[in-house]
Amino acid sequence: MPKVATARASHVLLSDESLADSIMQRIKDGESIADLAKEFSNCPSKKDGGDLGWFKKGQMVPEFESACFDNEAGSLVKVKTKFGWHVIGVLQQSFEPMKIDVNQFTELMEKIKGDPSLAEKYQLVDVREKNELDEMKVSDPKFIHIPLSKYDDWSTVIMKGGSDSNLDSKKETIVMCKKGMRSRQMAEFLTYQAGFKKVWNVEGGIMALSEASPNFISTK
Repeated sequence: MPKVATARASHVLLSDESLADSIMQRIKDGESIADLAKEFSNCPSKKDGGDLGWFKKGQMVPEFESACFDNEAGSLVKVKTKFGWHVIGVLQQSFEPMKIDVNQFTELMEKIKGDPSLAEKYQLVDVREKNELDEMKVSDPKFIHIPLSKYDDWSTVIMKGGSDSNLDSKKETIVMCKKGMRSRQMAEFLTYQAGFKKVWNVEGGIMALSEASPNFISTK
């Protein structure tokens, strides 16, 4: 299982455990954690409905961190820290980029070619430059071309998501470049900054793929 890399949470900070229990029950009964945070929380985040945004390990006190990283997204957790009692809603999680070697990648491409419905589950991204694509590329299945050098053009759009982005953060994303270095940078961006759920980096890139499975490669 991939490790949780970042989490996003909302919370209500309270000084009394009995009040925390009451707030937790009200949330379970259907009340909004955001509304309750605005009314009861002792944290400055109350103005944002308790939303703390995305954070990595090491940014929160240990008990709060464990509640957010050891429980699944969608969990409601009560925990005590040096600040008081927290009722935490674990809103979202992203996972550390994973590695996929060229043999595993070849097997996956064969499955995608044999079952077009899998294309709805995965999105393939190539971060090389256009001249590199002209020299060598994967013939099928199709990759989305997002050159890493154009970071300033596409990064904000991808982080915002929605219809303007050509990537879907909910899909499993496989990133490739020439040798696996630029694609690792892209995989880390998608995970740590854009909140993508599962991101894979093709080890060795298209150069390794061309040696292992040349039938997938078309050259100039």
